[in-house]
Amino acid sequence: MAEDATERHVILTEIFGVHPRALVDALVVSANEHLYILGEKLEDQVRDSLRDRPNADQDAERGSHAIMTLMENVIDHIMDTFELYCLRSIFVITPEQSRRITLAHHRGLDLRPAIISSSAPDALSDDQDLHMDKELDLQEARLTQHRLAQAERAAKLRWERTNTLKSAYAFLSEEWLAPSKDTSALSNAHQIREEVPRLLDALTQLRRTEPLRASLLPATPNATYEDHSTIDRSEWEKGRNEYLNWESHRFIAHTKRSSSPS
Repeated sequence: MAEDATERHVILTEIFGVHPRALVDALVVSANEHLYILGEKLEDQVRDSLRDRPNADQDAERGSHAIMTLMENVIDHIMDTFELYCLRSIFVITPEQSRRITLAHHRGLDLRPAIISSSAPDALSDDQDLHMDKELDLQEARLTQHRLAQAERAAKLRWERTNTLKSAYAFLSEEWLAPSKDTSALSNAHQIREEVPRLLDALTQLRRTEPLRASLLPATPNATYEDHSTIDRSEWEKGRNEYLNWESHRFIAHTKRSSSPS
């Protein structure tokens, strides 16, 4: 509705040469000016009526000002209503009337749509197809360029990584990687490989022993590891005499080992 009213006002502006709202504003200004003229006359009349009283001028000015304020308020409300009425009911035309109005600058012009010949649509469709083909070619070219740029960046990144690895392992020269004629290192490696199972077996047997139940060193010079491995109890658990004999033999053996020449 607002768009229709605006369009109608535009048509009226072209007809009258001025916008309808400007006409209403001019009427409002004229009414206010007429009120001010009458207000001056009213003030003079009141002053003449109150000339015998003291402070007649002040009372006349105050009274006329109050009356003018009330009149301005009433005129504002009335003119607002009048403006709405004019814009909705007077300065307006119906859609049917707007279609029948011919403005002065439109006279002599043929505003009817032009008749398109039968060959024109074919030519237009050909132009559209050609334009679409060019657009597709342009999009494919841009896509190819984008992919080439991505591949170039990836290749540069791989090249930089390769150079980094090359500089990090530069100490691996061809001379160092060449096979050596010295076979001593190879023979040592084979020997170590053969000795590893024996070492593992010895460690397994060592784990199976119980050092708290059998002494690893013989108590007497003539005693052996196999003799002590058969003892089920400790010497101090066999009694006082057995423990003293064992301690004496151990002390004598220690003394002999200490006094023997190295």
